[in-house]
Amino acid sequence: MQDRLDTGINKTSGAVFSSPYLNFDPSILNPAGSSQFIIPEGQGEHRGKMEMAFFTIGSSVCAGGFLGGLNGLLTGIRETKNLSGNIRYSQIMNFSIKKGSLLSQTVGSWALMFSLYDTILSNVREVDDELNVAASGLLTGATYGAPYGLRRVAKNGLIGLGCTLAYLAYTRRDKLNALVKNPSF
Repeated sequence: MQDRLDTGINKTSGAVFSSPYLNFDPSILNPAGSSQFIIPEGQGEHRGKMEMAFFTIGSSVCAGGFLGGLNGLLTGIRETKNLSGNIRYSQIMNFSIKKGSLLSQTVGSWALMFSLYDTILSNVREVDDELNVAASGLLTGATYGAPYGLRRVAKNGLIGLGCTLAYLAYTRRDKLNALVKNPSF
């Protein structure tokens, strides 16, 4: 049952709160068929590679922090069996924070390098395909091993390529088969 207030706003019987500011049609804010994002003039209605990479980088940092913190917690519990009280608690927290931040930074830097290489290769080749992803994995691994010599560059590059190919094989089986049959160099 609705009562009509003198303000012109419908009020449900028994309702405690009524506001003239909340009584509007939301379709006014988003006309039919328009985007909900502010898109620069001349750009299509899709996000760029680096815009999408921010989510990947951020989630990689968070996942690395969580997994590293969990590893630090378990290591701290195992290493501090002979301690008790606040000292043990403090040591466990130190293990968690140090291992969490270390893995968070490492995984975040991998995601950043991978995203940069993927964006650069997509812009240079003007094709966004699985070959860019595989090459980005190879280059990320190689770059991460660069301070340790050529042998480590080759080893890390192959590890990066292997991880990326495993990811591609799991997520994009059909596209990977098409790429093998008809490469677009």
